[in-house]
Amino acid sequence: MTSFMLCMVVTATRWATGEAVHPLEVHLTRGAPRSTAGYLSTLGVLPRFDAERDAIFFSSAQLQTRLRTANPALVVELERHVNETLSTFAQGQSIIGRVRGLLAGYLEGPTLGATDLARELGTSYRGLLDEVRAEHARRLLDDGLSTAEVSARLGFAEPGAFHRAFRRWFGRPVSNPRDGGPDS
Repeated sequence: MTSFMLCMVVTATRWATGEAVHPLEVHLTRGAPRSTAGYLSTLGVLPRFDAERDAIFFSSAQLQTRLRTANPALVVELERHVNETLSTFAQGQSIIGRVRGLLAGYLEGPTLGATDLARELGTSYRGLLDEVRAEHARRLLDDGLSTAEVSARLGFAEPGAFHRAFRRWFGRPVSNPRDGGPDS
């Protein structure tokens, strides 16, 4: 989650509730910027930088705040949809099962491209590609490949792009003994 998106979540929550909502905590994987004043003024709390993952925490009371534009009929429909989705996962349907179900729905209709499939799964093509690349990067580095080899295998134009992606995925620089240390 980017800092911008995080601030947008808080701003949108304030707009939707009409209240001065402030998160309890904010965690960001990125390093601390030179000035944190913008974070404090926008979020009402100073984020914890260099965190393991991006996260935002609200109090239970804030999560119960009624939306100004609440629609009770829509809530019923959304709860039904959430319960159906959760029951699918409770039945142990894997991602492959979900993809097969989505593909089956498109057999006699329009074609389903990678972008459409990703959207149906609640993500983006870029998001799926990033997840797969991150998993493969970790595995290939664990297998002892150099960052240049991993970069090429994962389809990066140059090793620097891989280094930046790795830092974005894992919040730390690449460290591989074959390369002579971090970010080499």
